[in-house]
Amino acid sequence: RITNALMDTARELAADYHVGVVQCKDSFYGQHSPETKPVSYELLNKWEAWKRLGCLASEMESAALFVVASHLRVRAGACFLVVANQEREKEGLDNPVVHDTDRAVRVSVGALKKMIAALLAQNGRVYTGCNIENAAYGPSNCAERTAFFKAVSEGVRQFRAICVVGGPGERLDAYTPPCGVCRQVMMEFCQPEEFEIILATGIKDYKVYTLKELLPQGFGPGNLSKESEENGPGNIEIC
Repeated sequence: RITNALMDTARELAADYHVGVVQCKDSFYGQHSPETKPVSYELLNKWEAWKRLGCLASEMESAALFVVASHLRVRAGACFLVVANQEREKEGLDNPVVHDTDRAVRVSVGALKKMIAALLAQNGRVYTGCNIENAAYGPSNCAERTAFFKAVSEGVRQFRAICVVGGPGERLDAYTPPCGVCRQVMMEFCQPEEFEIILATGIKDYKVYTLKELLPQGFGPGNLSKESEENGPGNIEIC
């Protein structure tokens, strides 16, 4: 899902991109002028092996990201800016140096915004959702409801938690609680005392609430059952 989100955003921004395997390591030792290093034979042959496997690039910046993600058992993705190409330089080809970090950042943030709601079902499956805007405003759909409707359309009716990440513009500097309509949808399918709503701006910056806390006097299917029992068949109440 992360790779698809990055690809979709790159296409939307008309950004040139390549998707594939990247050699990720925790040190740049021997990356530049490996033939001058004491272990030049090993460095050169390993890189040649990577190239023959179809490796697109070699980098070290994301090594820590993937190590931490593996430890935390969370998904991770990376969007790299190709500054220059050493292989083109070796072949005597044009090798323009690029420092347009803004586009890479916008692609990454755009991909994150496509995954701002992640709904965890009781069966362990995660359903993601994004805002679906509409020029008429009224038909627009929030990310939370998108995730719920996607799950419900596949027959899932029991849920454990939802994580919501978002913010104005491209800033993730404040929590984004669900709107009233989204809370009502949650009330339809979730146990308010047990279902958790996680509001986050990052892995370490988050708050957890129950649906009951965010919708203390909620109206749901249980209320309809009680009214049916109290009114009985054929009874009509006029308010």
